[in-house]
Amino acid sequence: MKKYNHIDYCSDICNKLKFFNKGRDKNKQVFFESPNSDNLTAVSQVFSSINYPFMVAVDGLDSDFRNNGADMRLKNGEFFILILNIAKDDDAEQIMKVQKECEQHALQIQAKMLHDHERLLNGLQMLDENSFTIRSVGPLETSAYGVIMGFRVDTSVNLCLDPELWQ
Repeated sequence: MKKYNHIDYCSDICNKLKFFNKGRDKNKQVFFESPNSDNLTAVSQVFSSINYPFMVAVDGLDSDFRNNGADMRLKNGEFFILILNIAKDDDAEQIMKVQKECEQHALQIQAKMLHDHERLLNGLQMLDENSFTIRSVGPLETSAYGVIMGFRVDTSVNLCLDPELWQ
């Protein structure tokens, strides 16, 4: 069973979703990754030079653990995708339009993930289909607005003591 790889999956989606063509057509980077949704400093330095839609995949290794009721532990990993575009900070109508547009693309990504889940593709066989959330975000750095979509994917974890790590 293939394990879910958040960065690879998001990069692939970003390459296939037409929404990001404006930047790609200019040979600009439209996909970024960040280790944490609370602190986007790893990518925020480049936000000021962006004037097209872009995606940030956040794989902060946030997880909960539980027993599956049988013979293994499950790691319930939490993942985030930011879908962002640029809007004028003083134009509420444009900001809401950008956020609505980003939300529509987040829903398309969610539909793709549920499609892959149903067909056991791309490591999403253990996707928690009831875990999706979408929240508005912005402004990030200079005029980036959009949405952040969160979701959870279970993976099995083999918790055994490793004698090499103990004194």
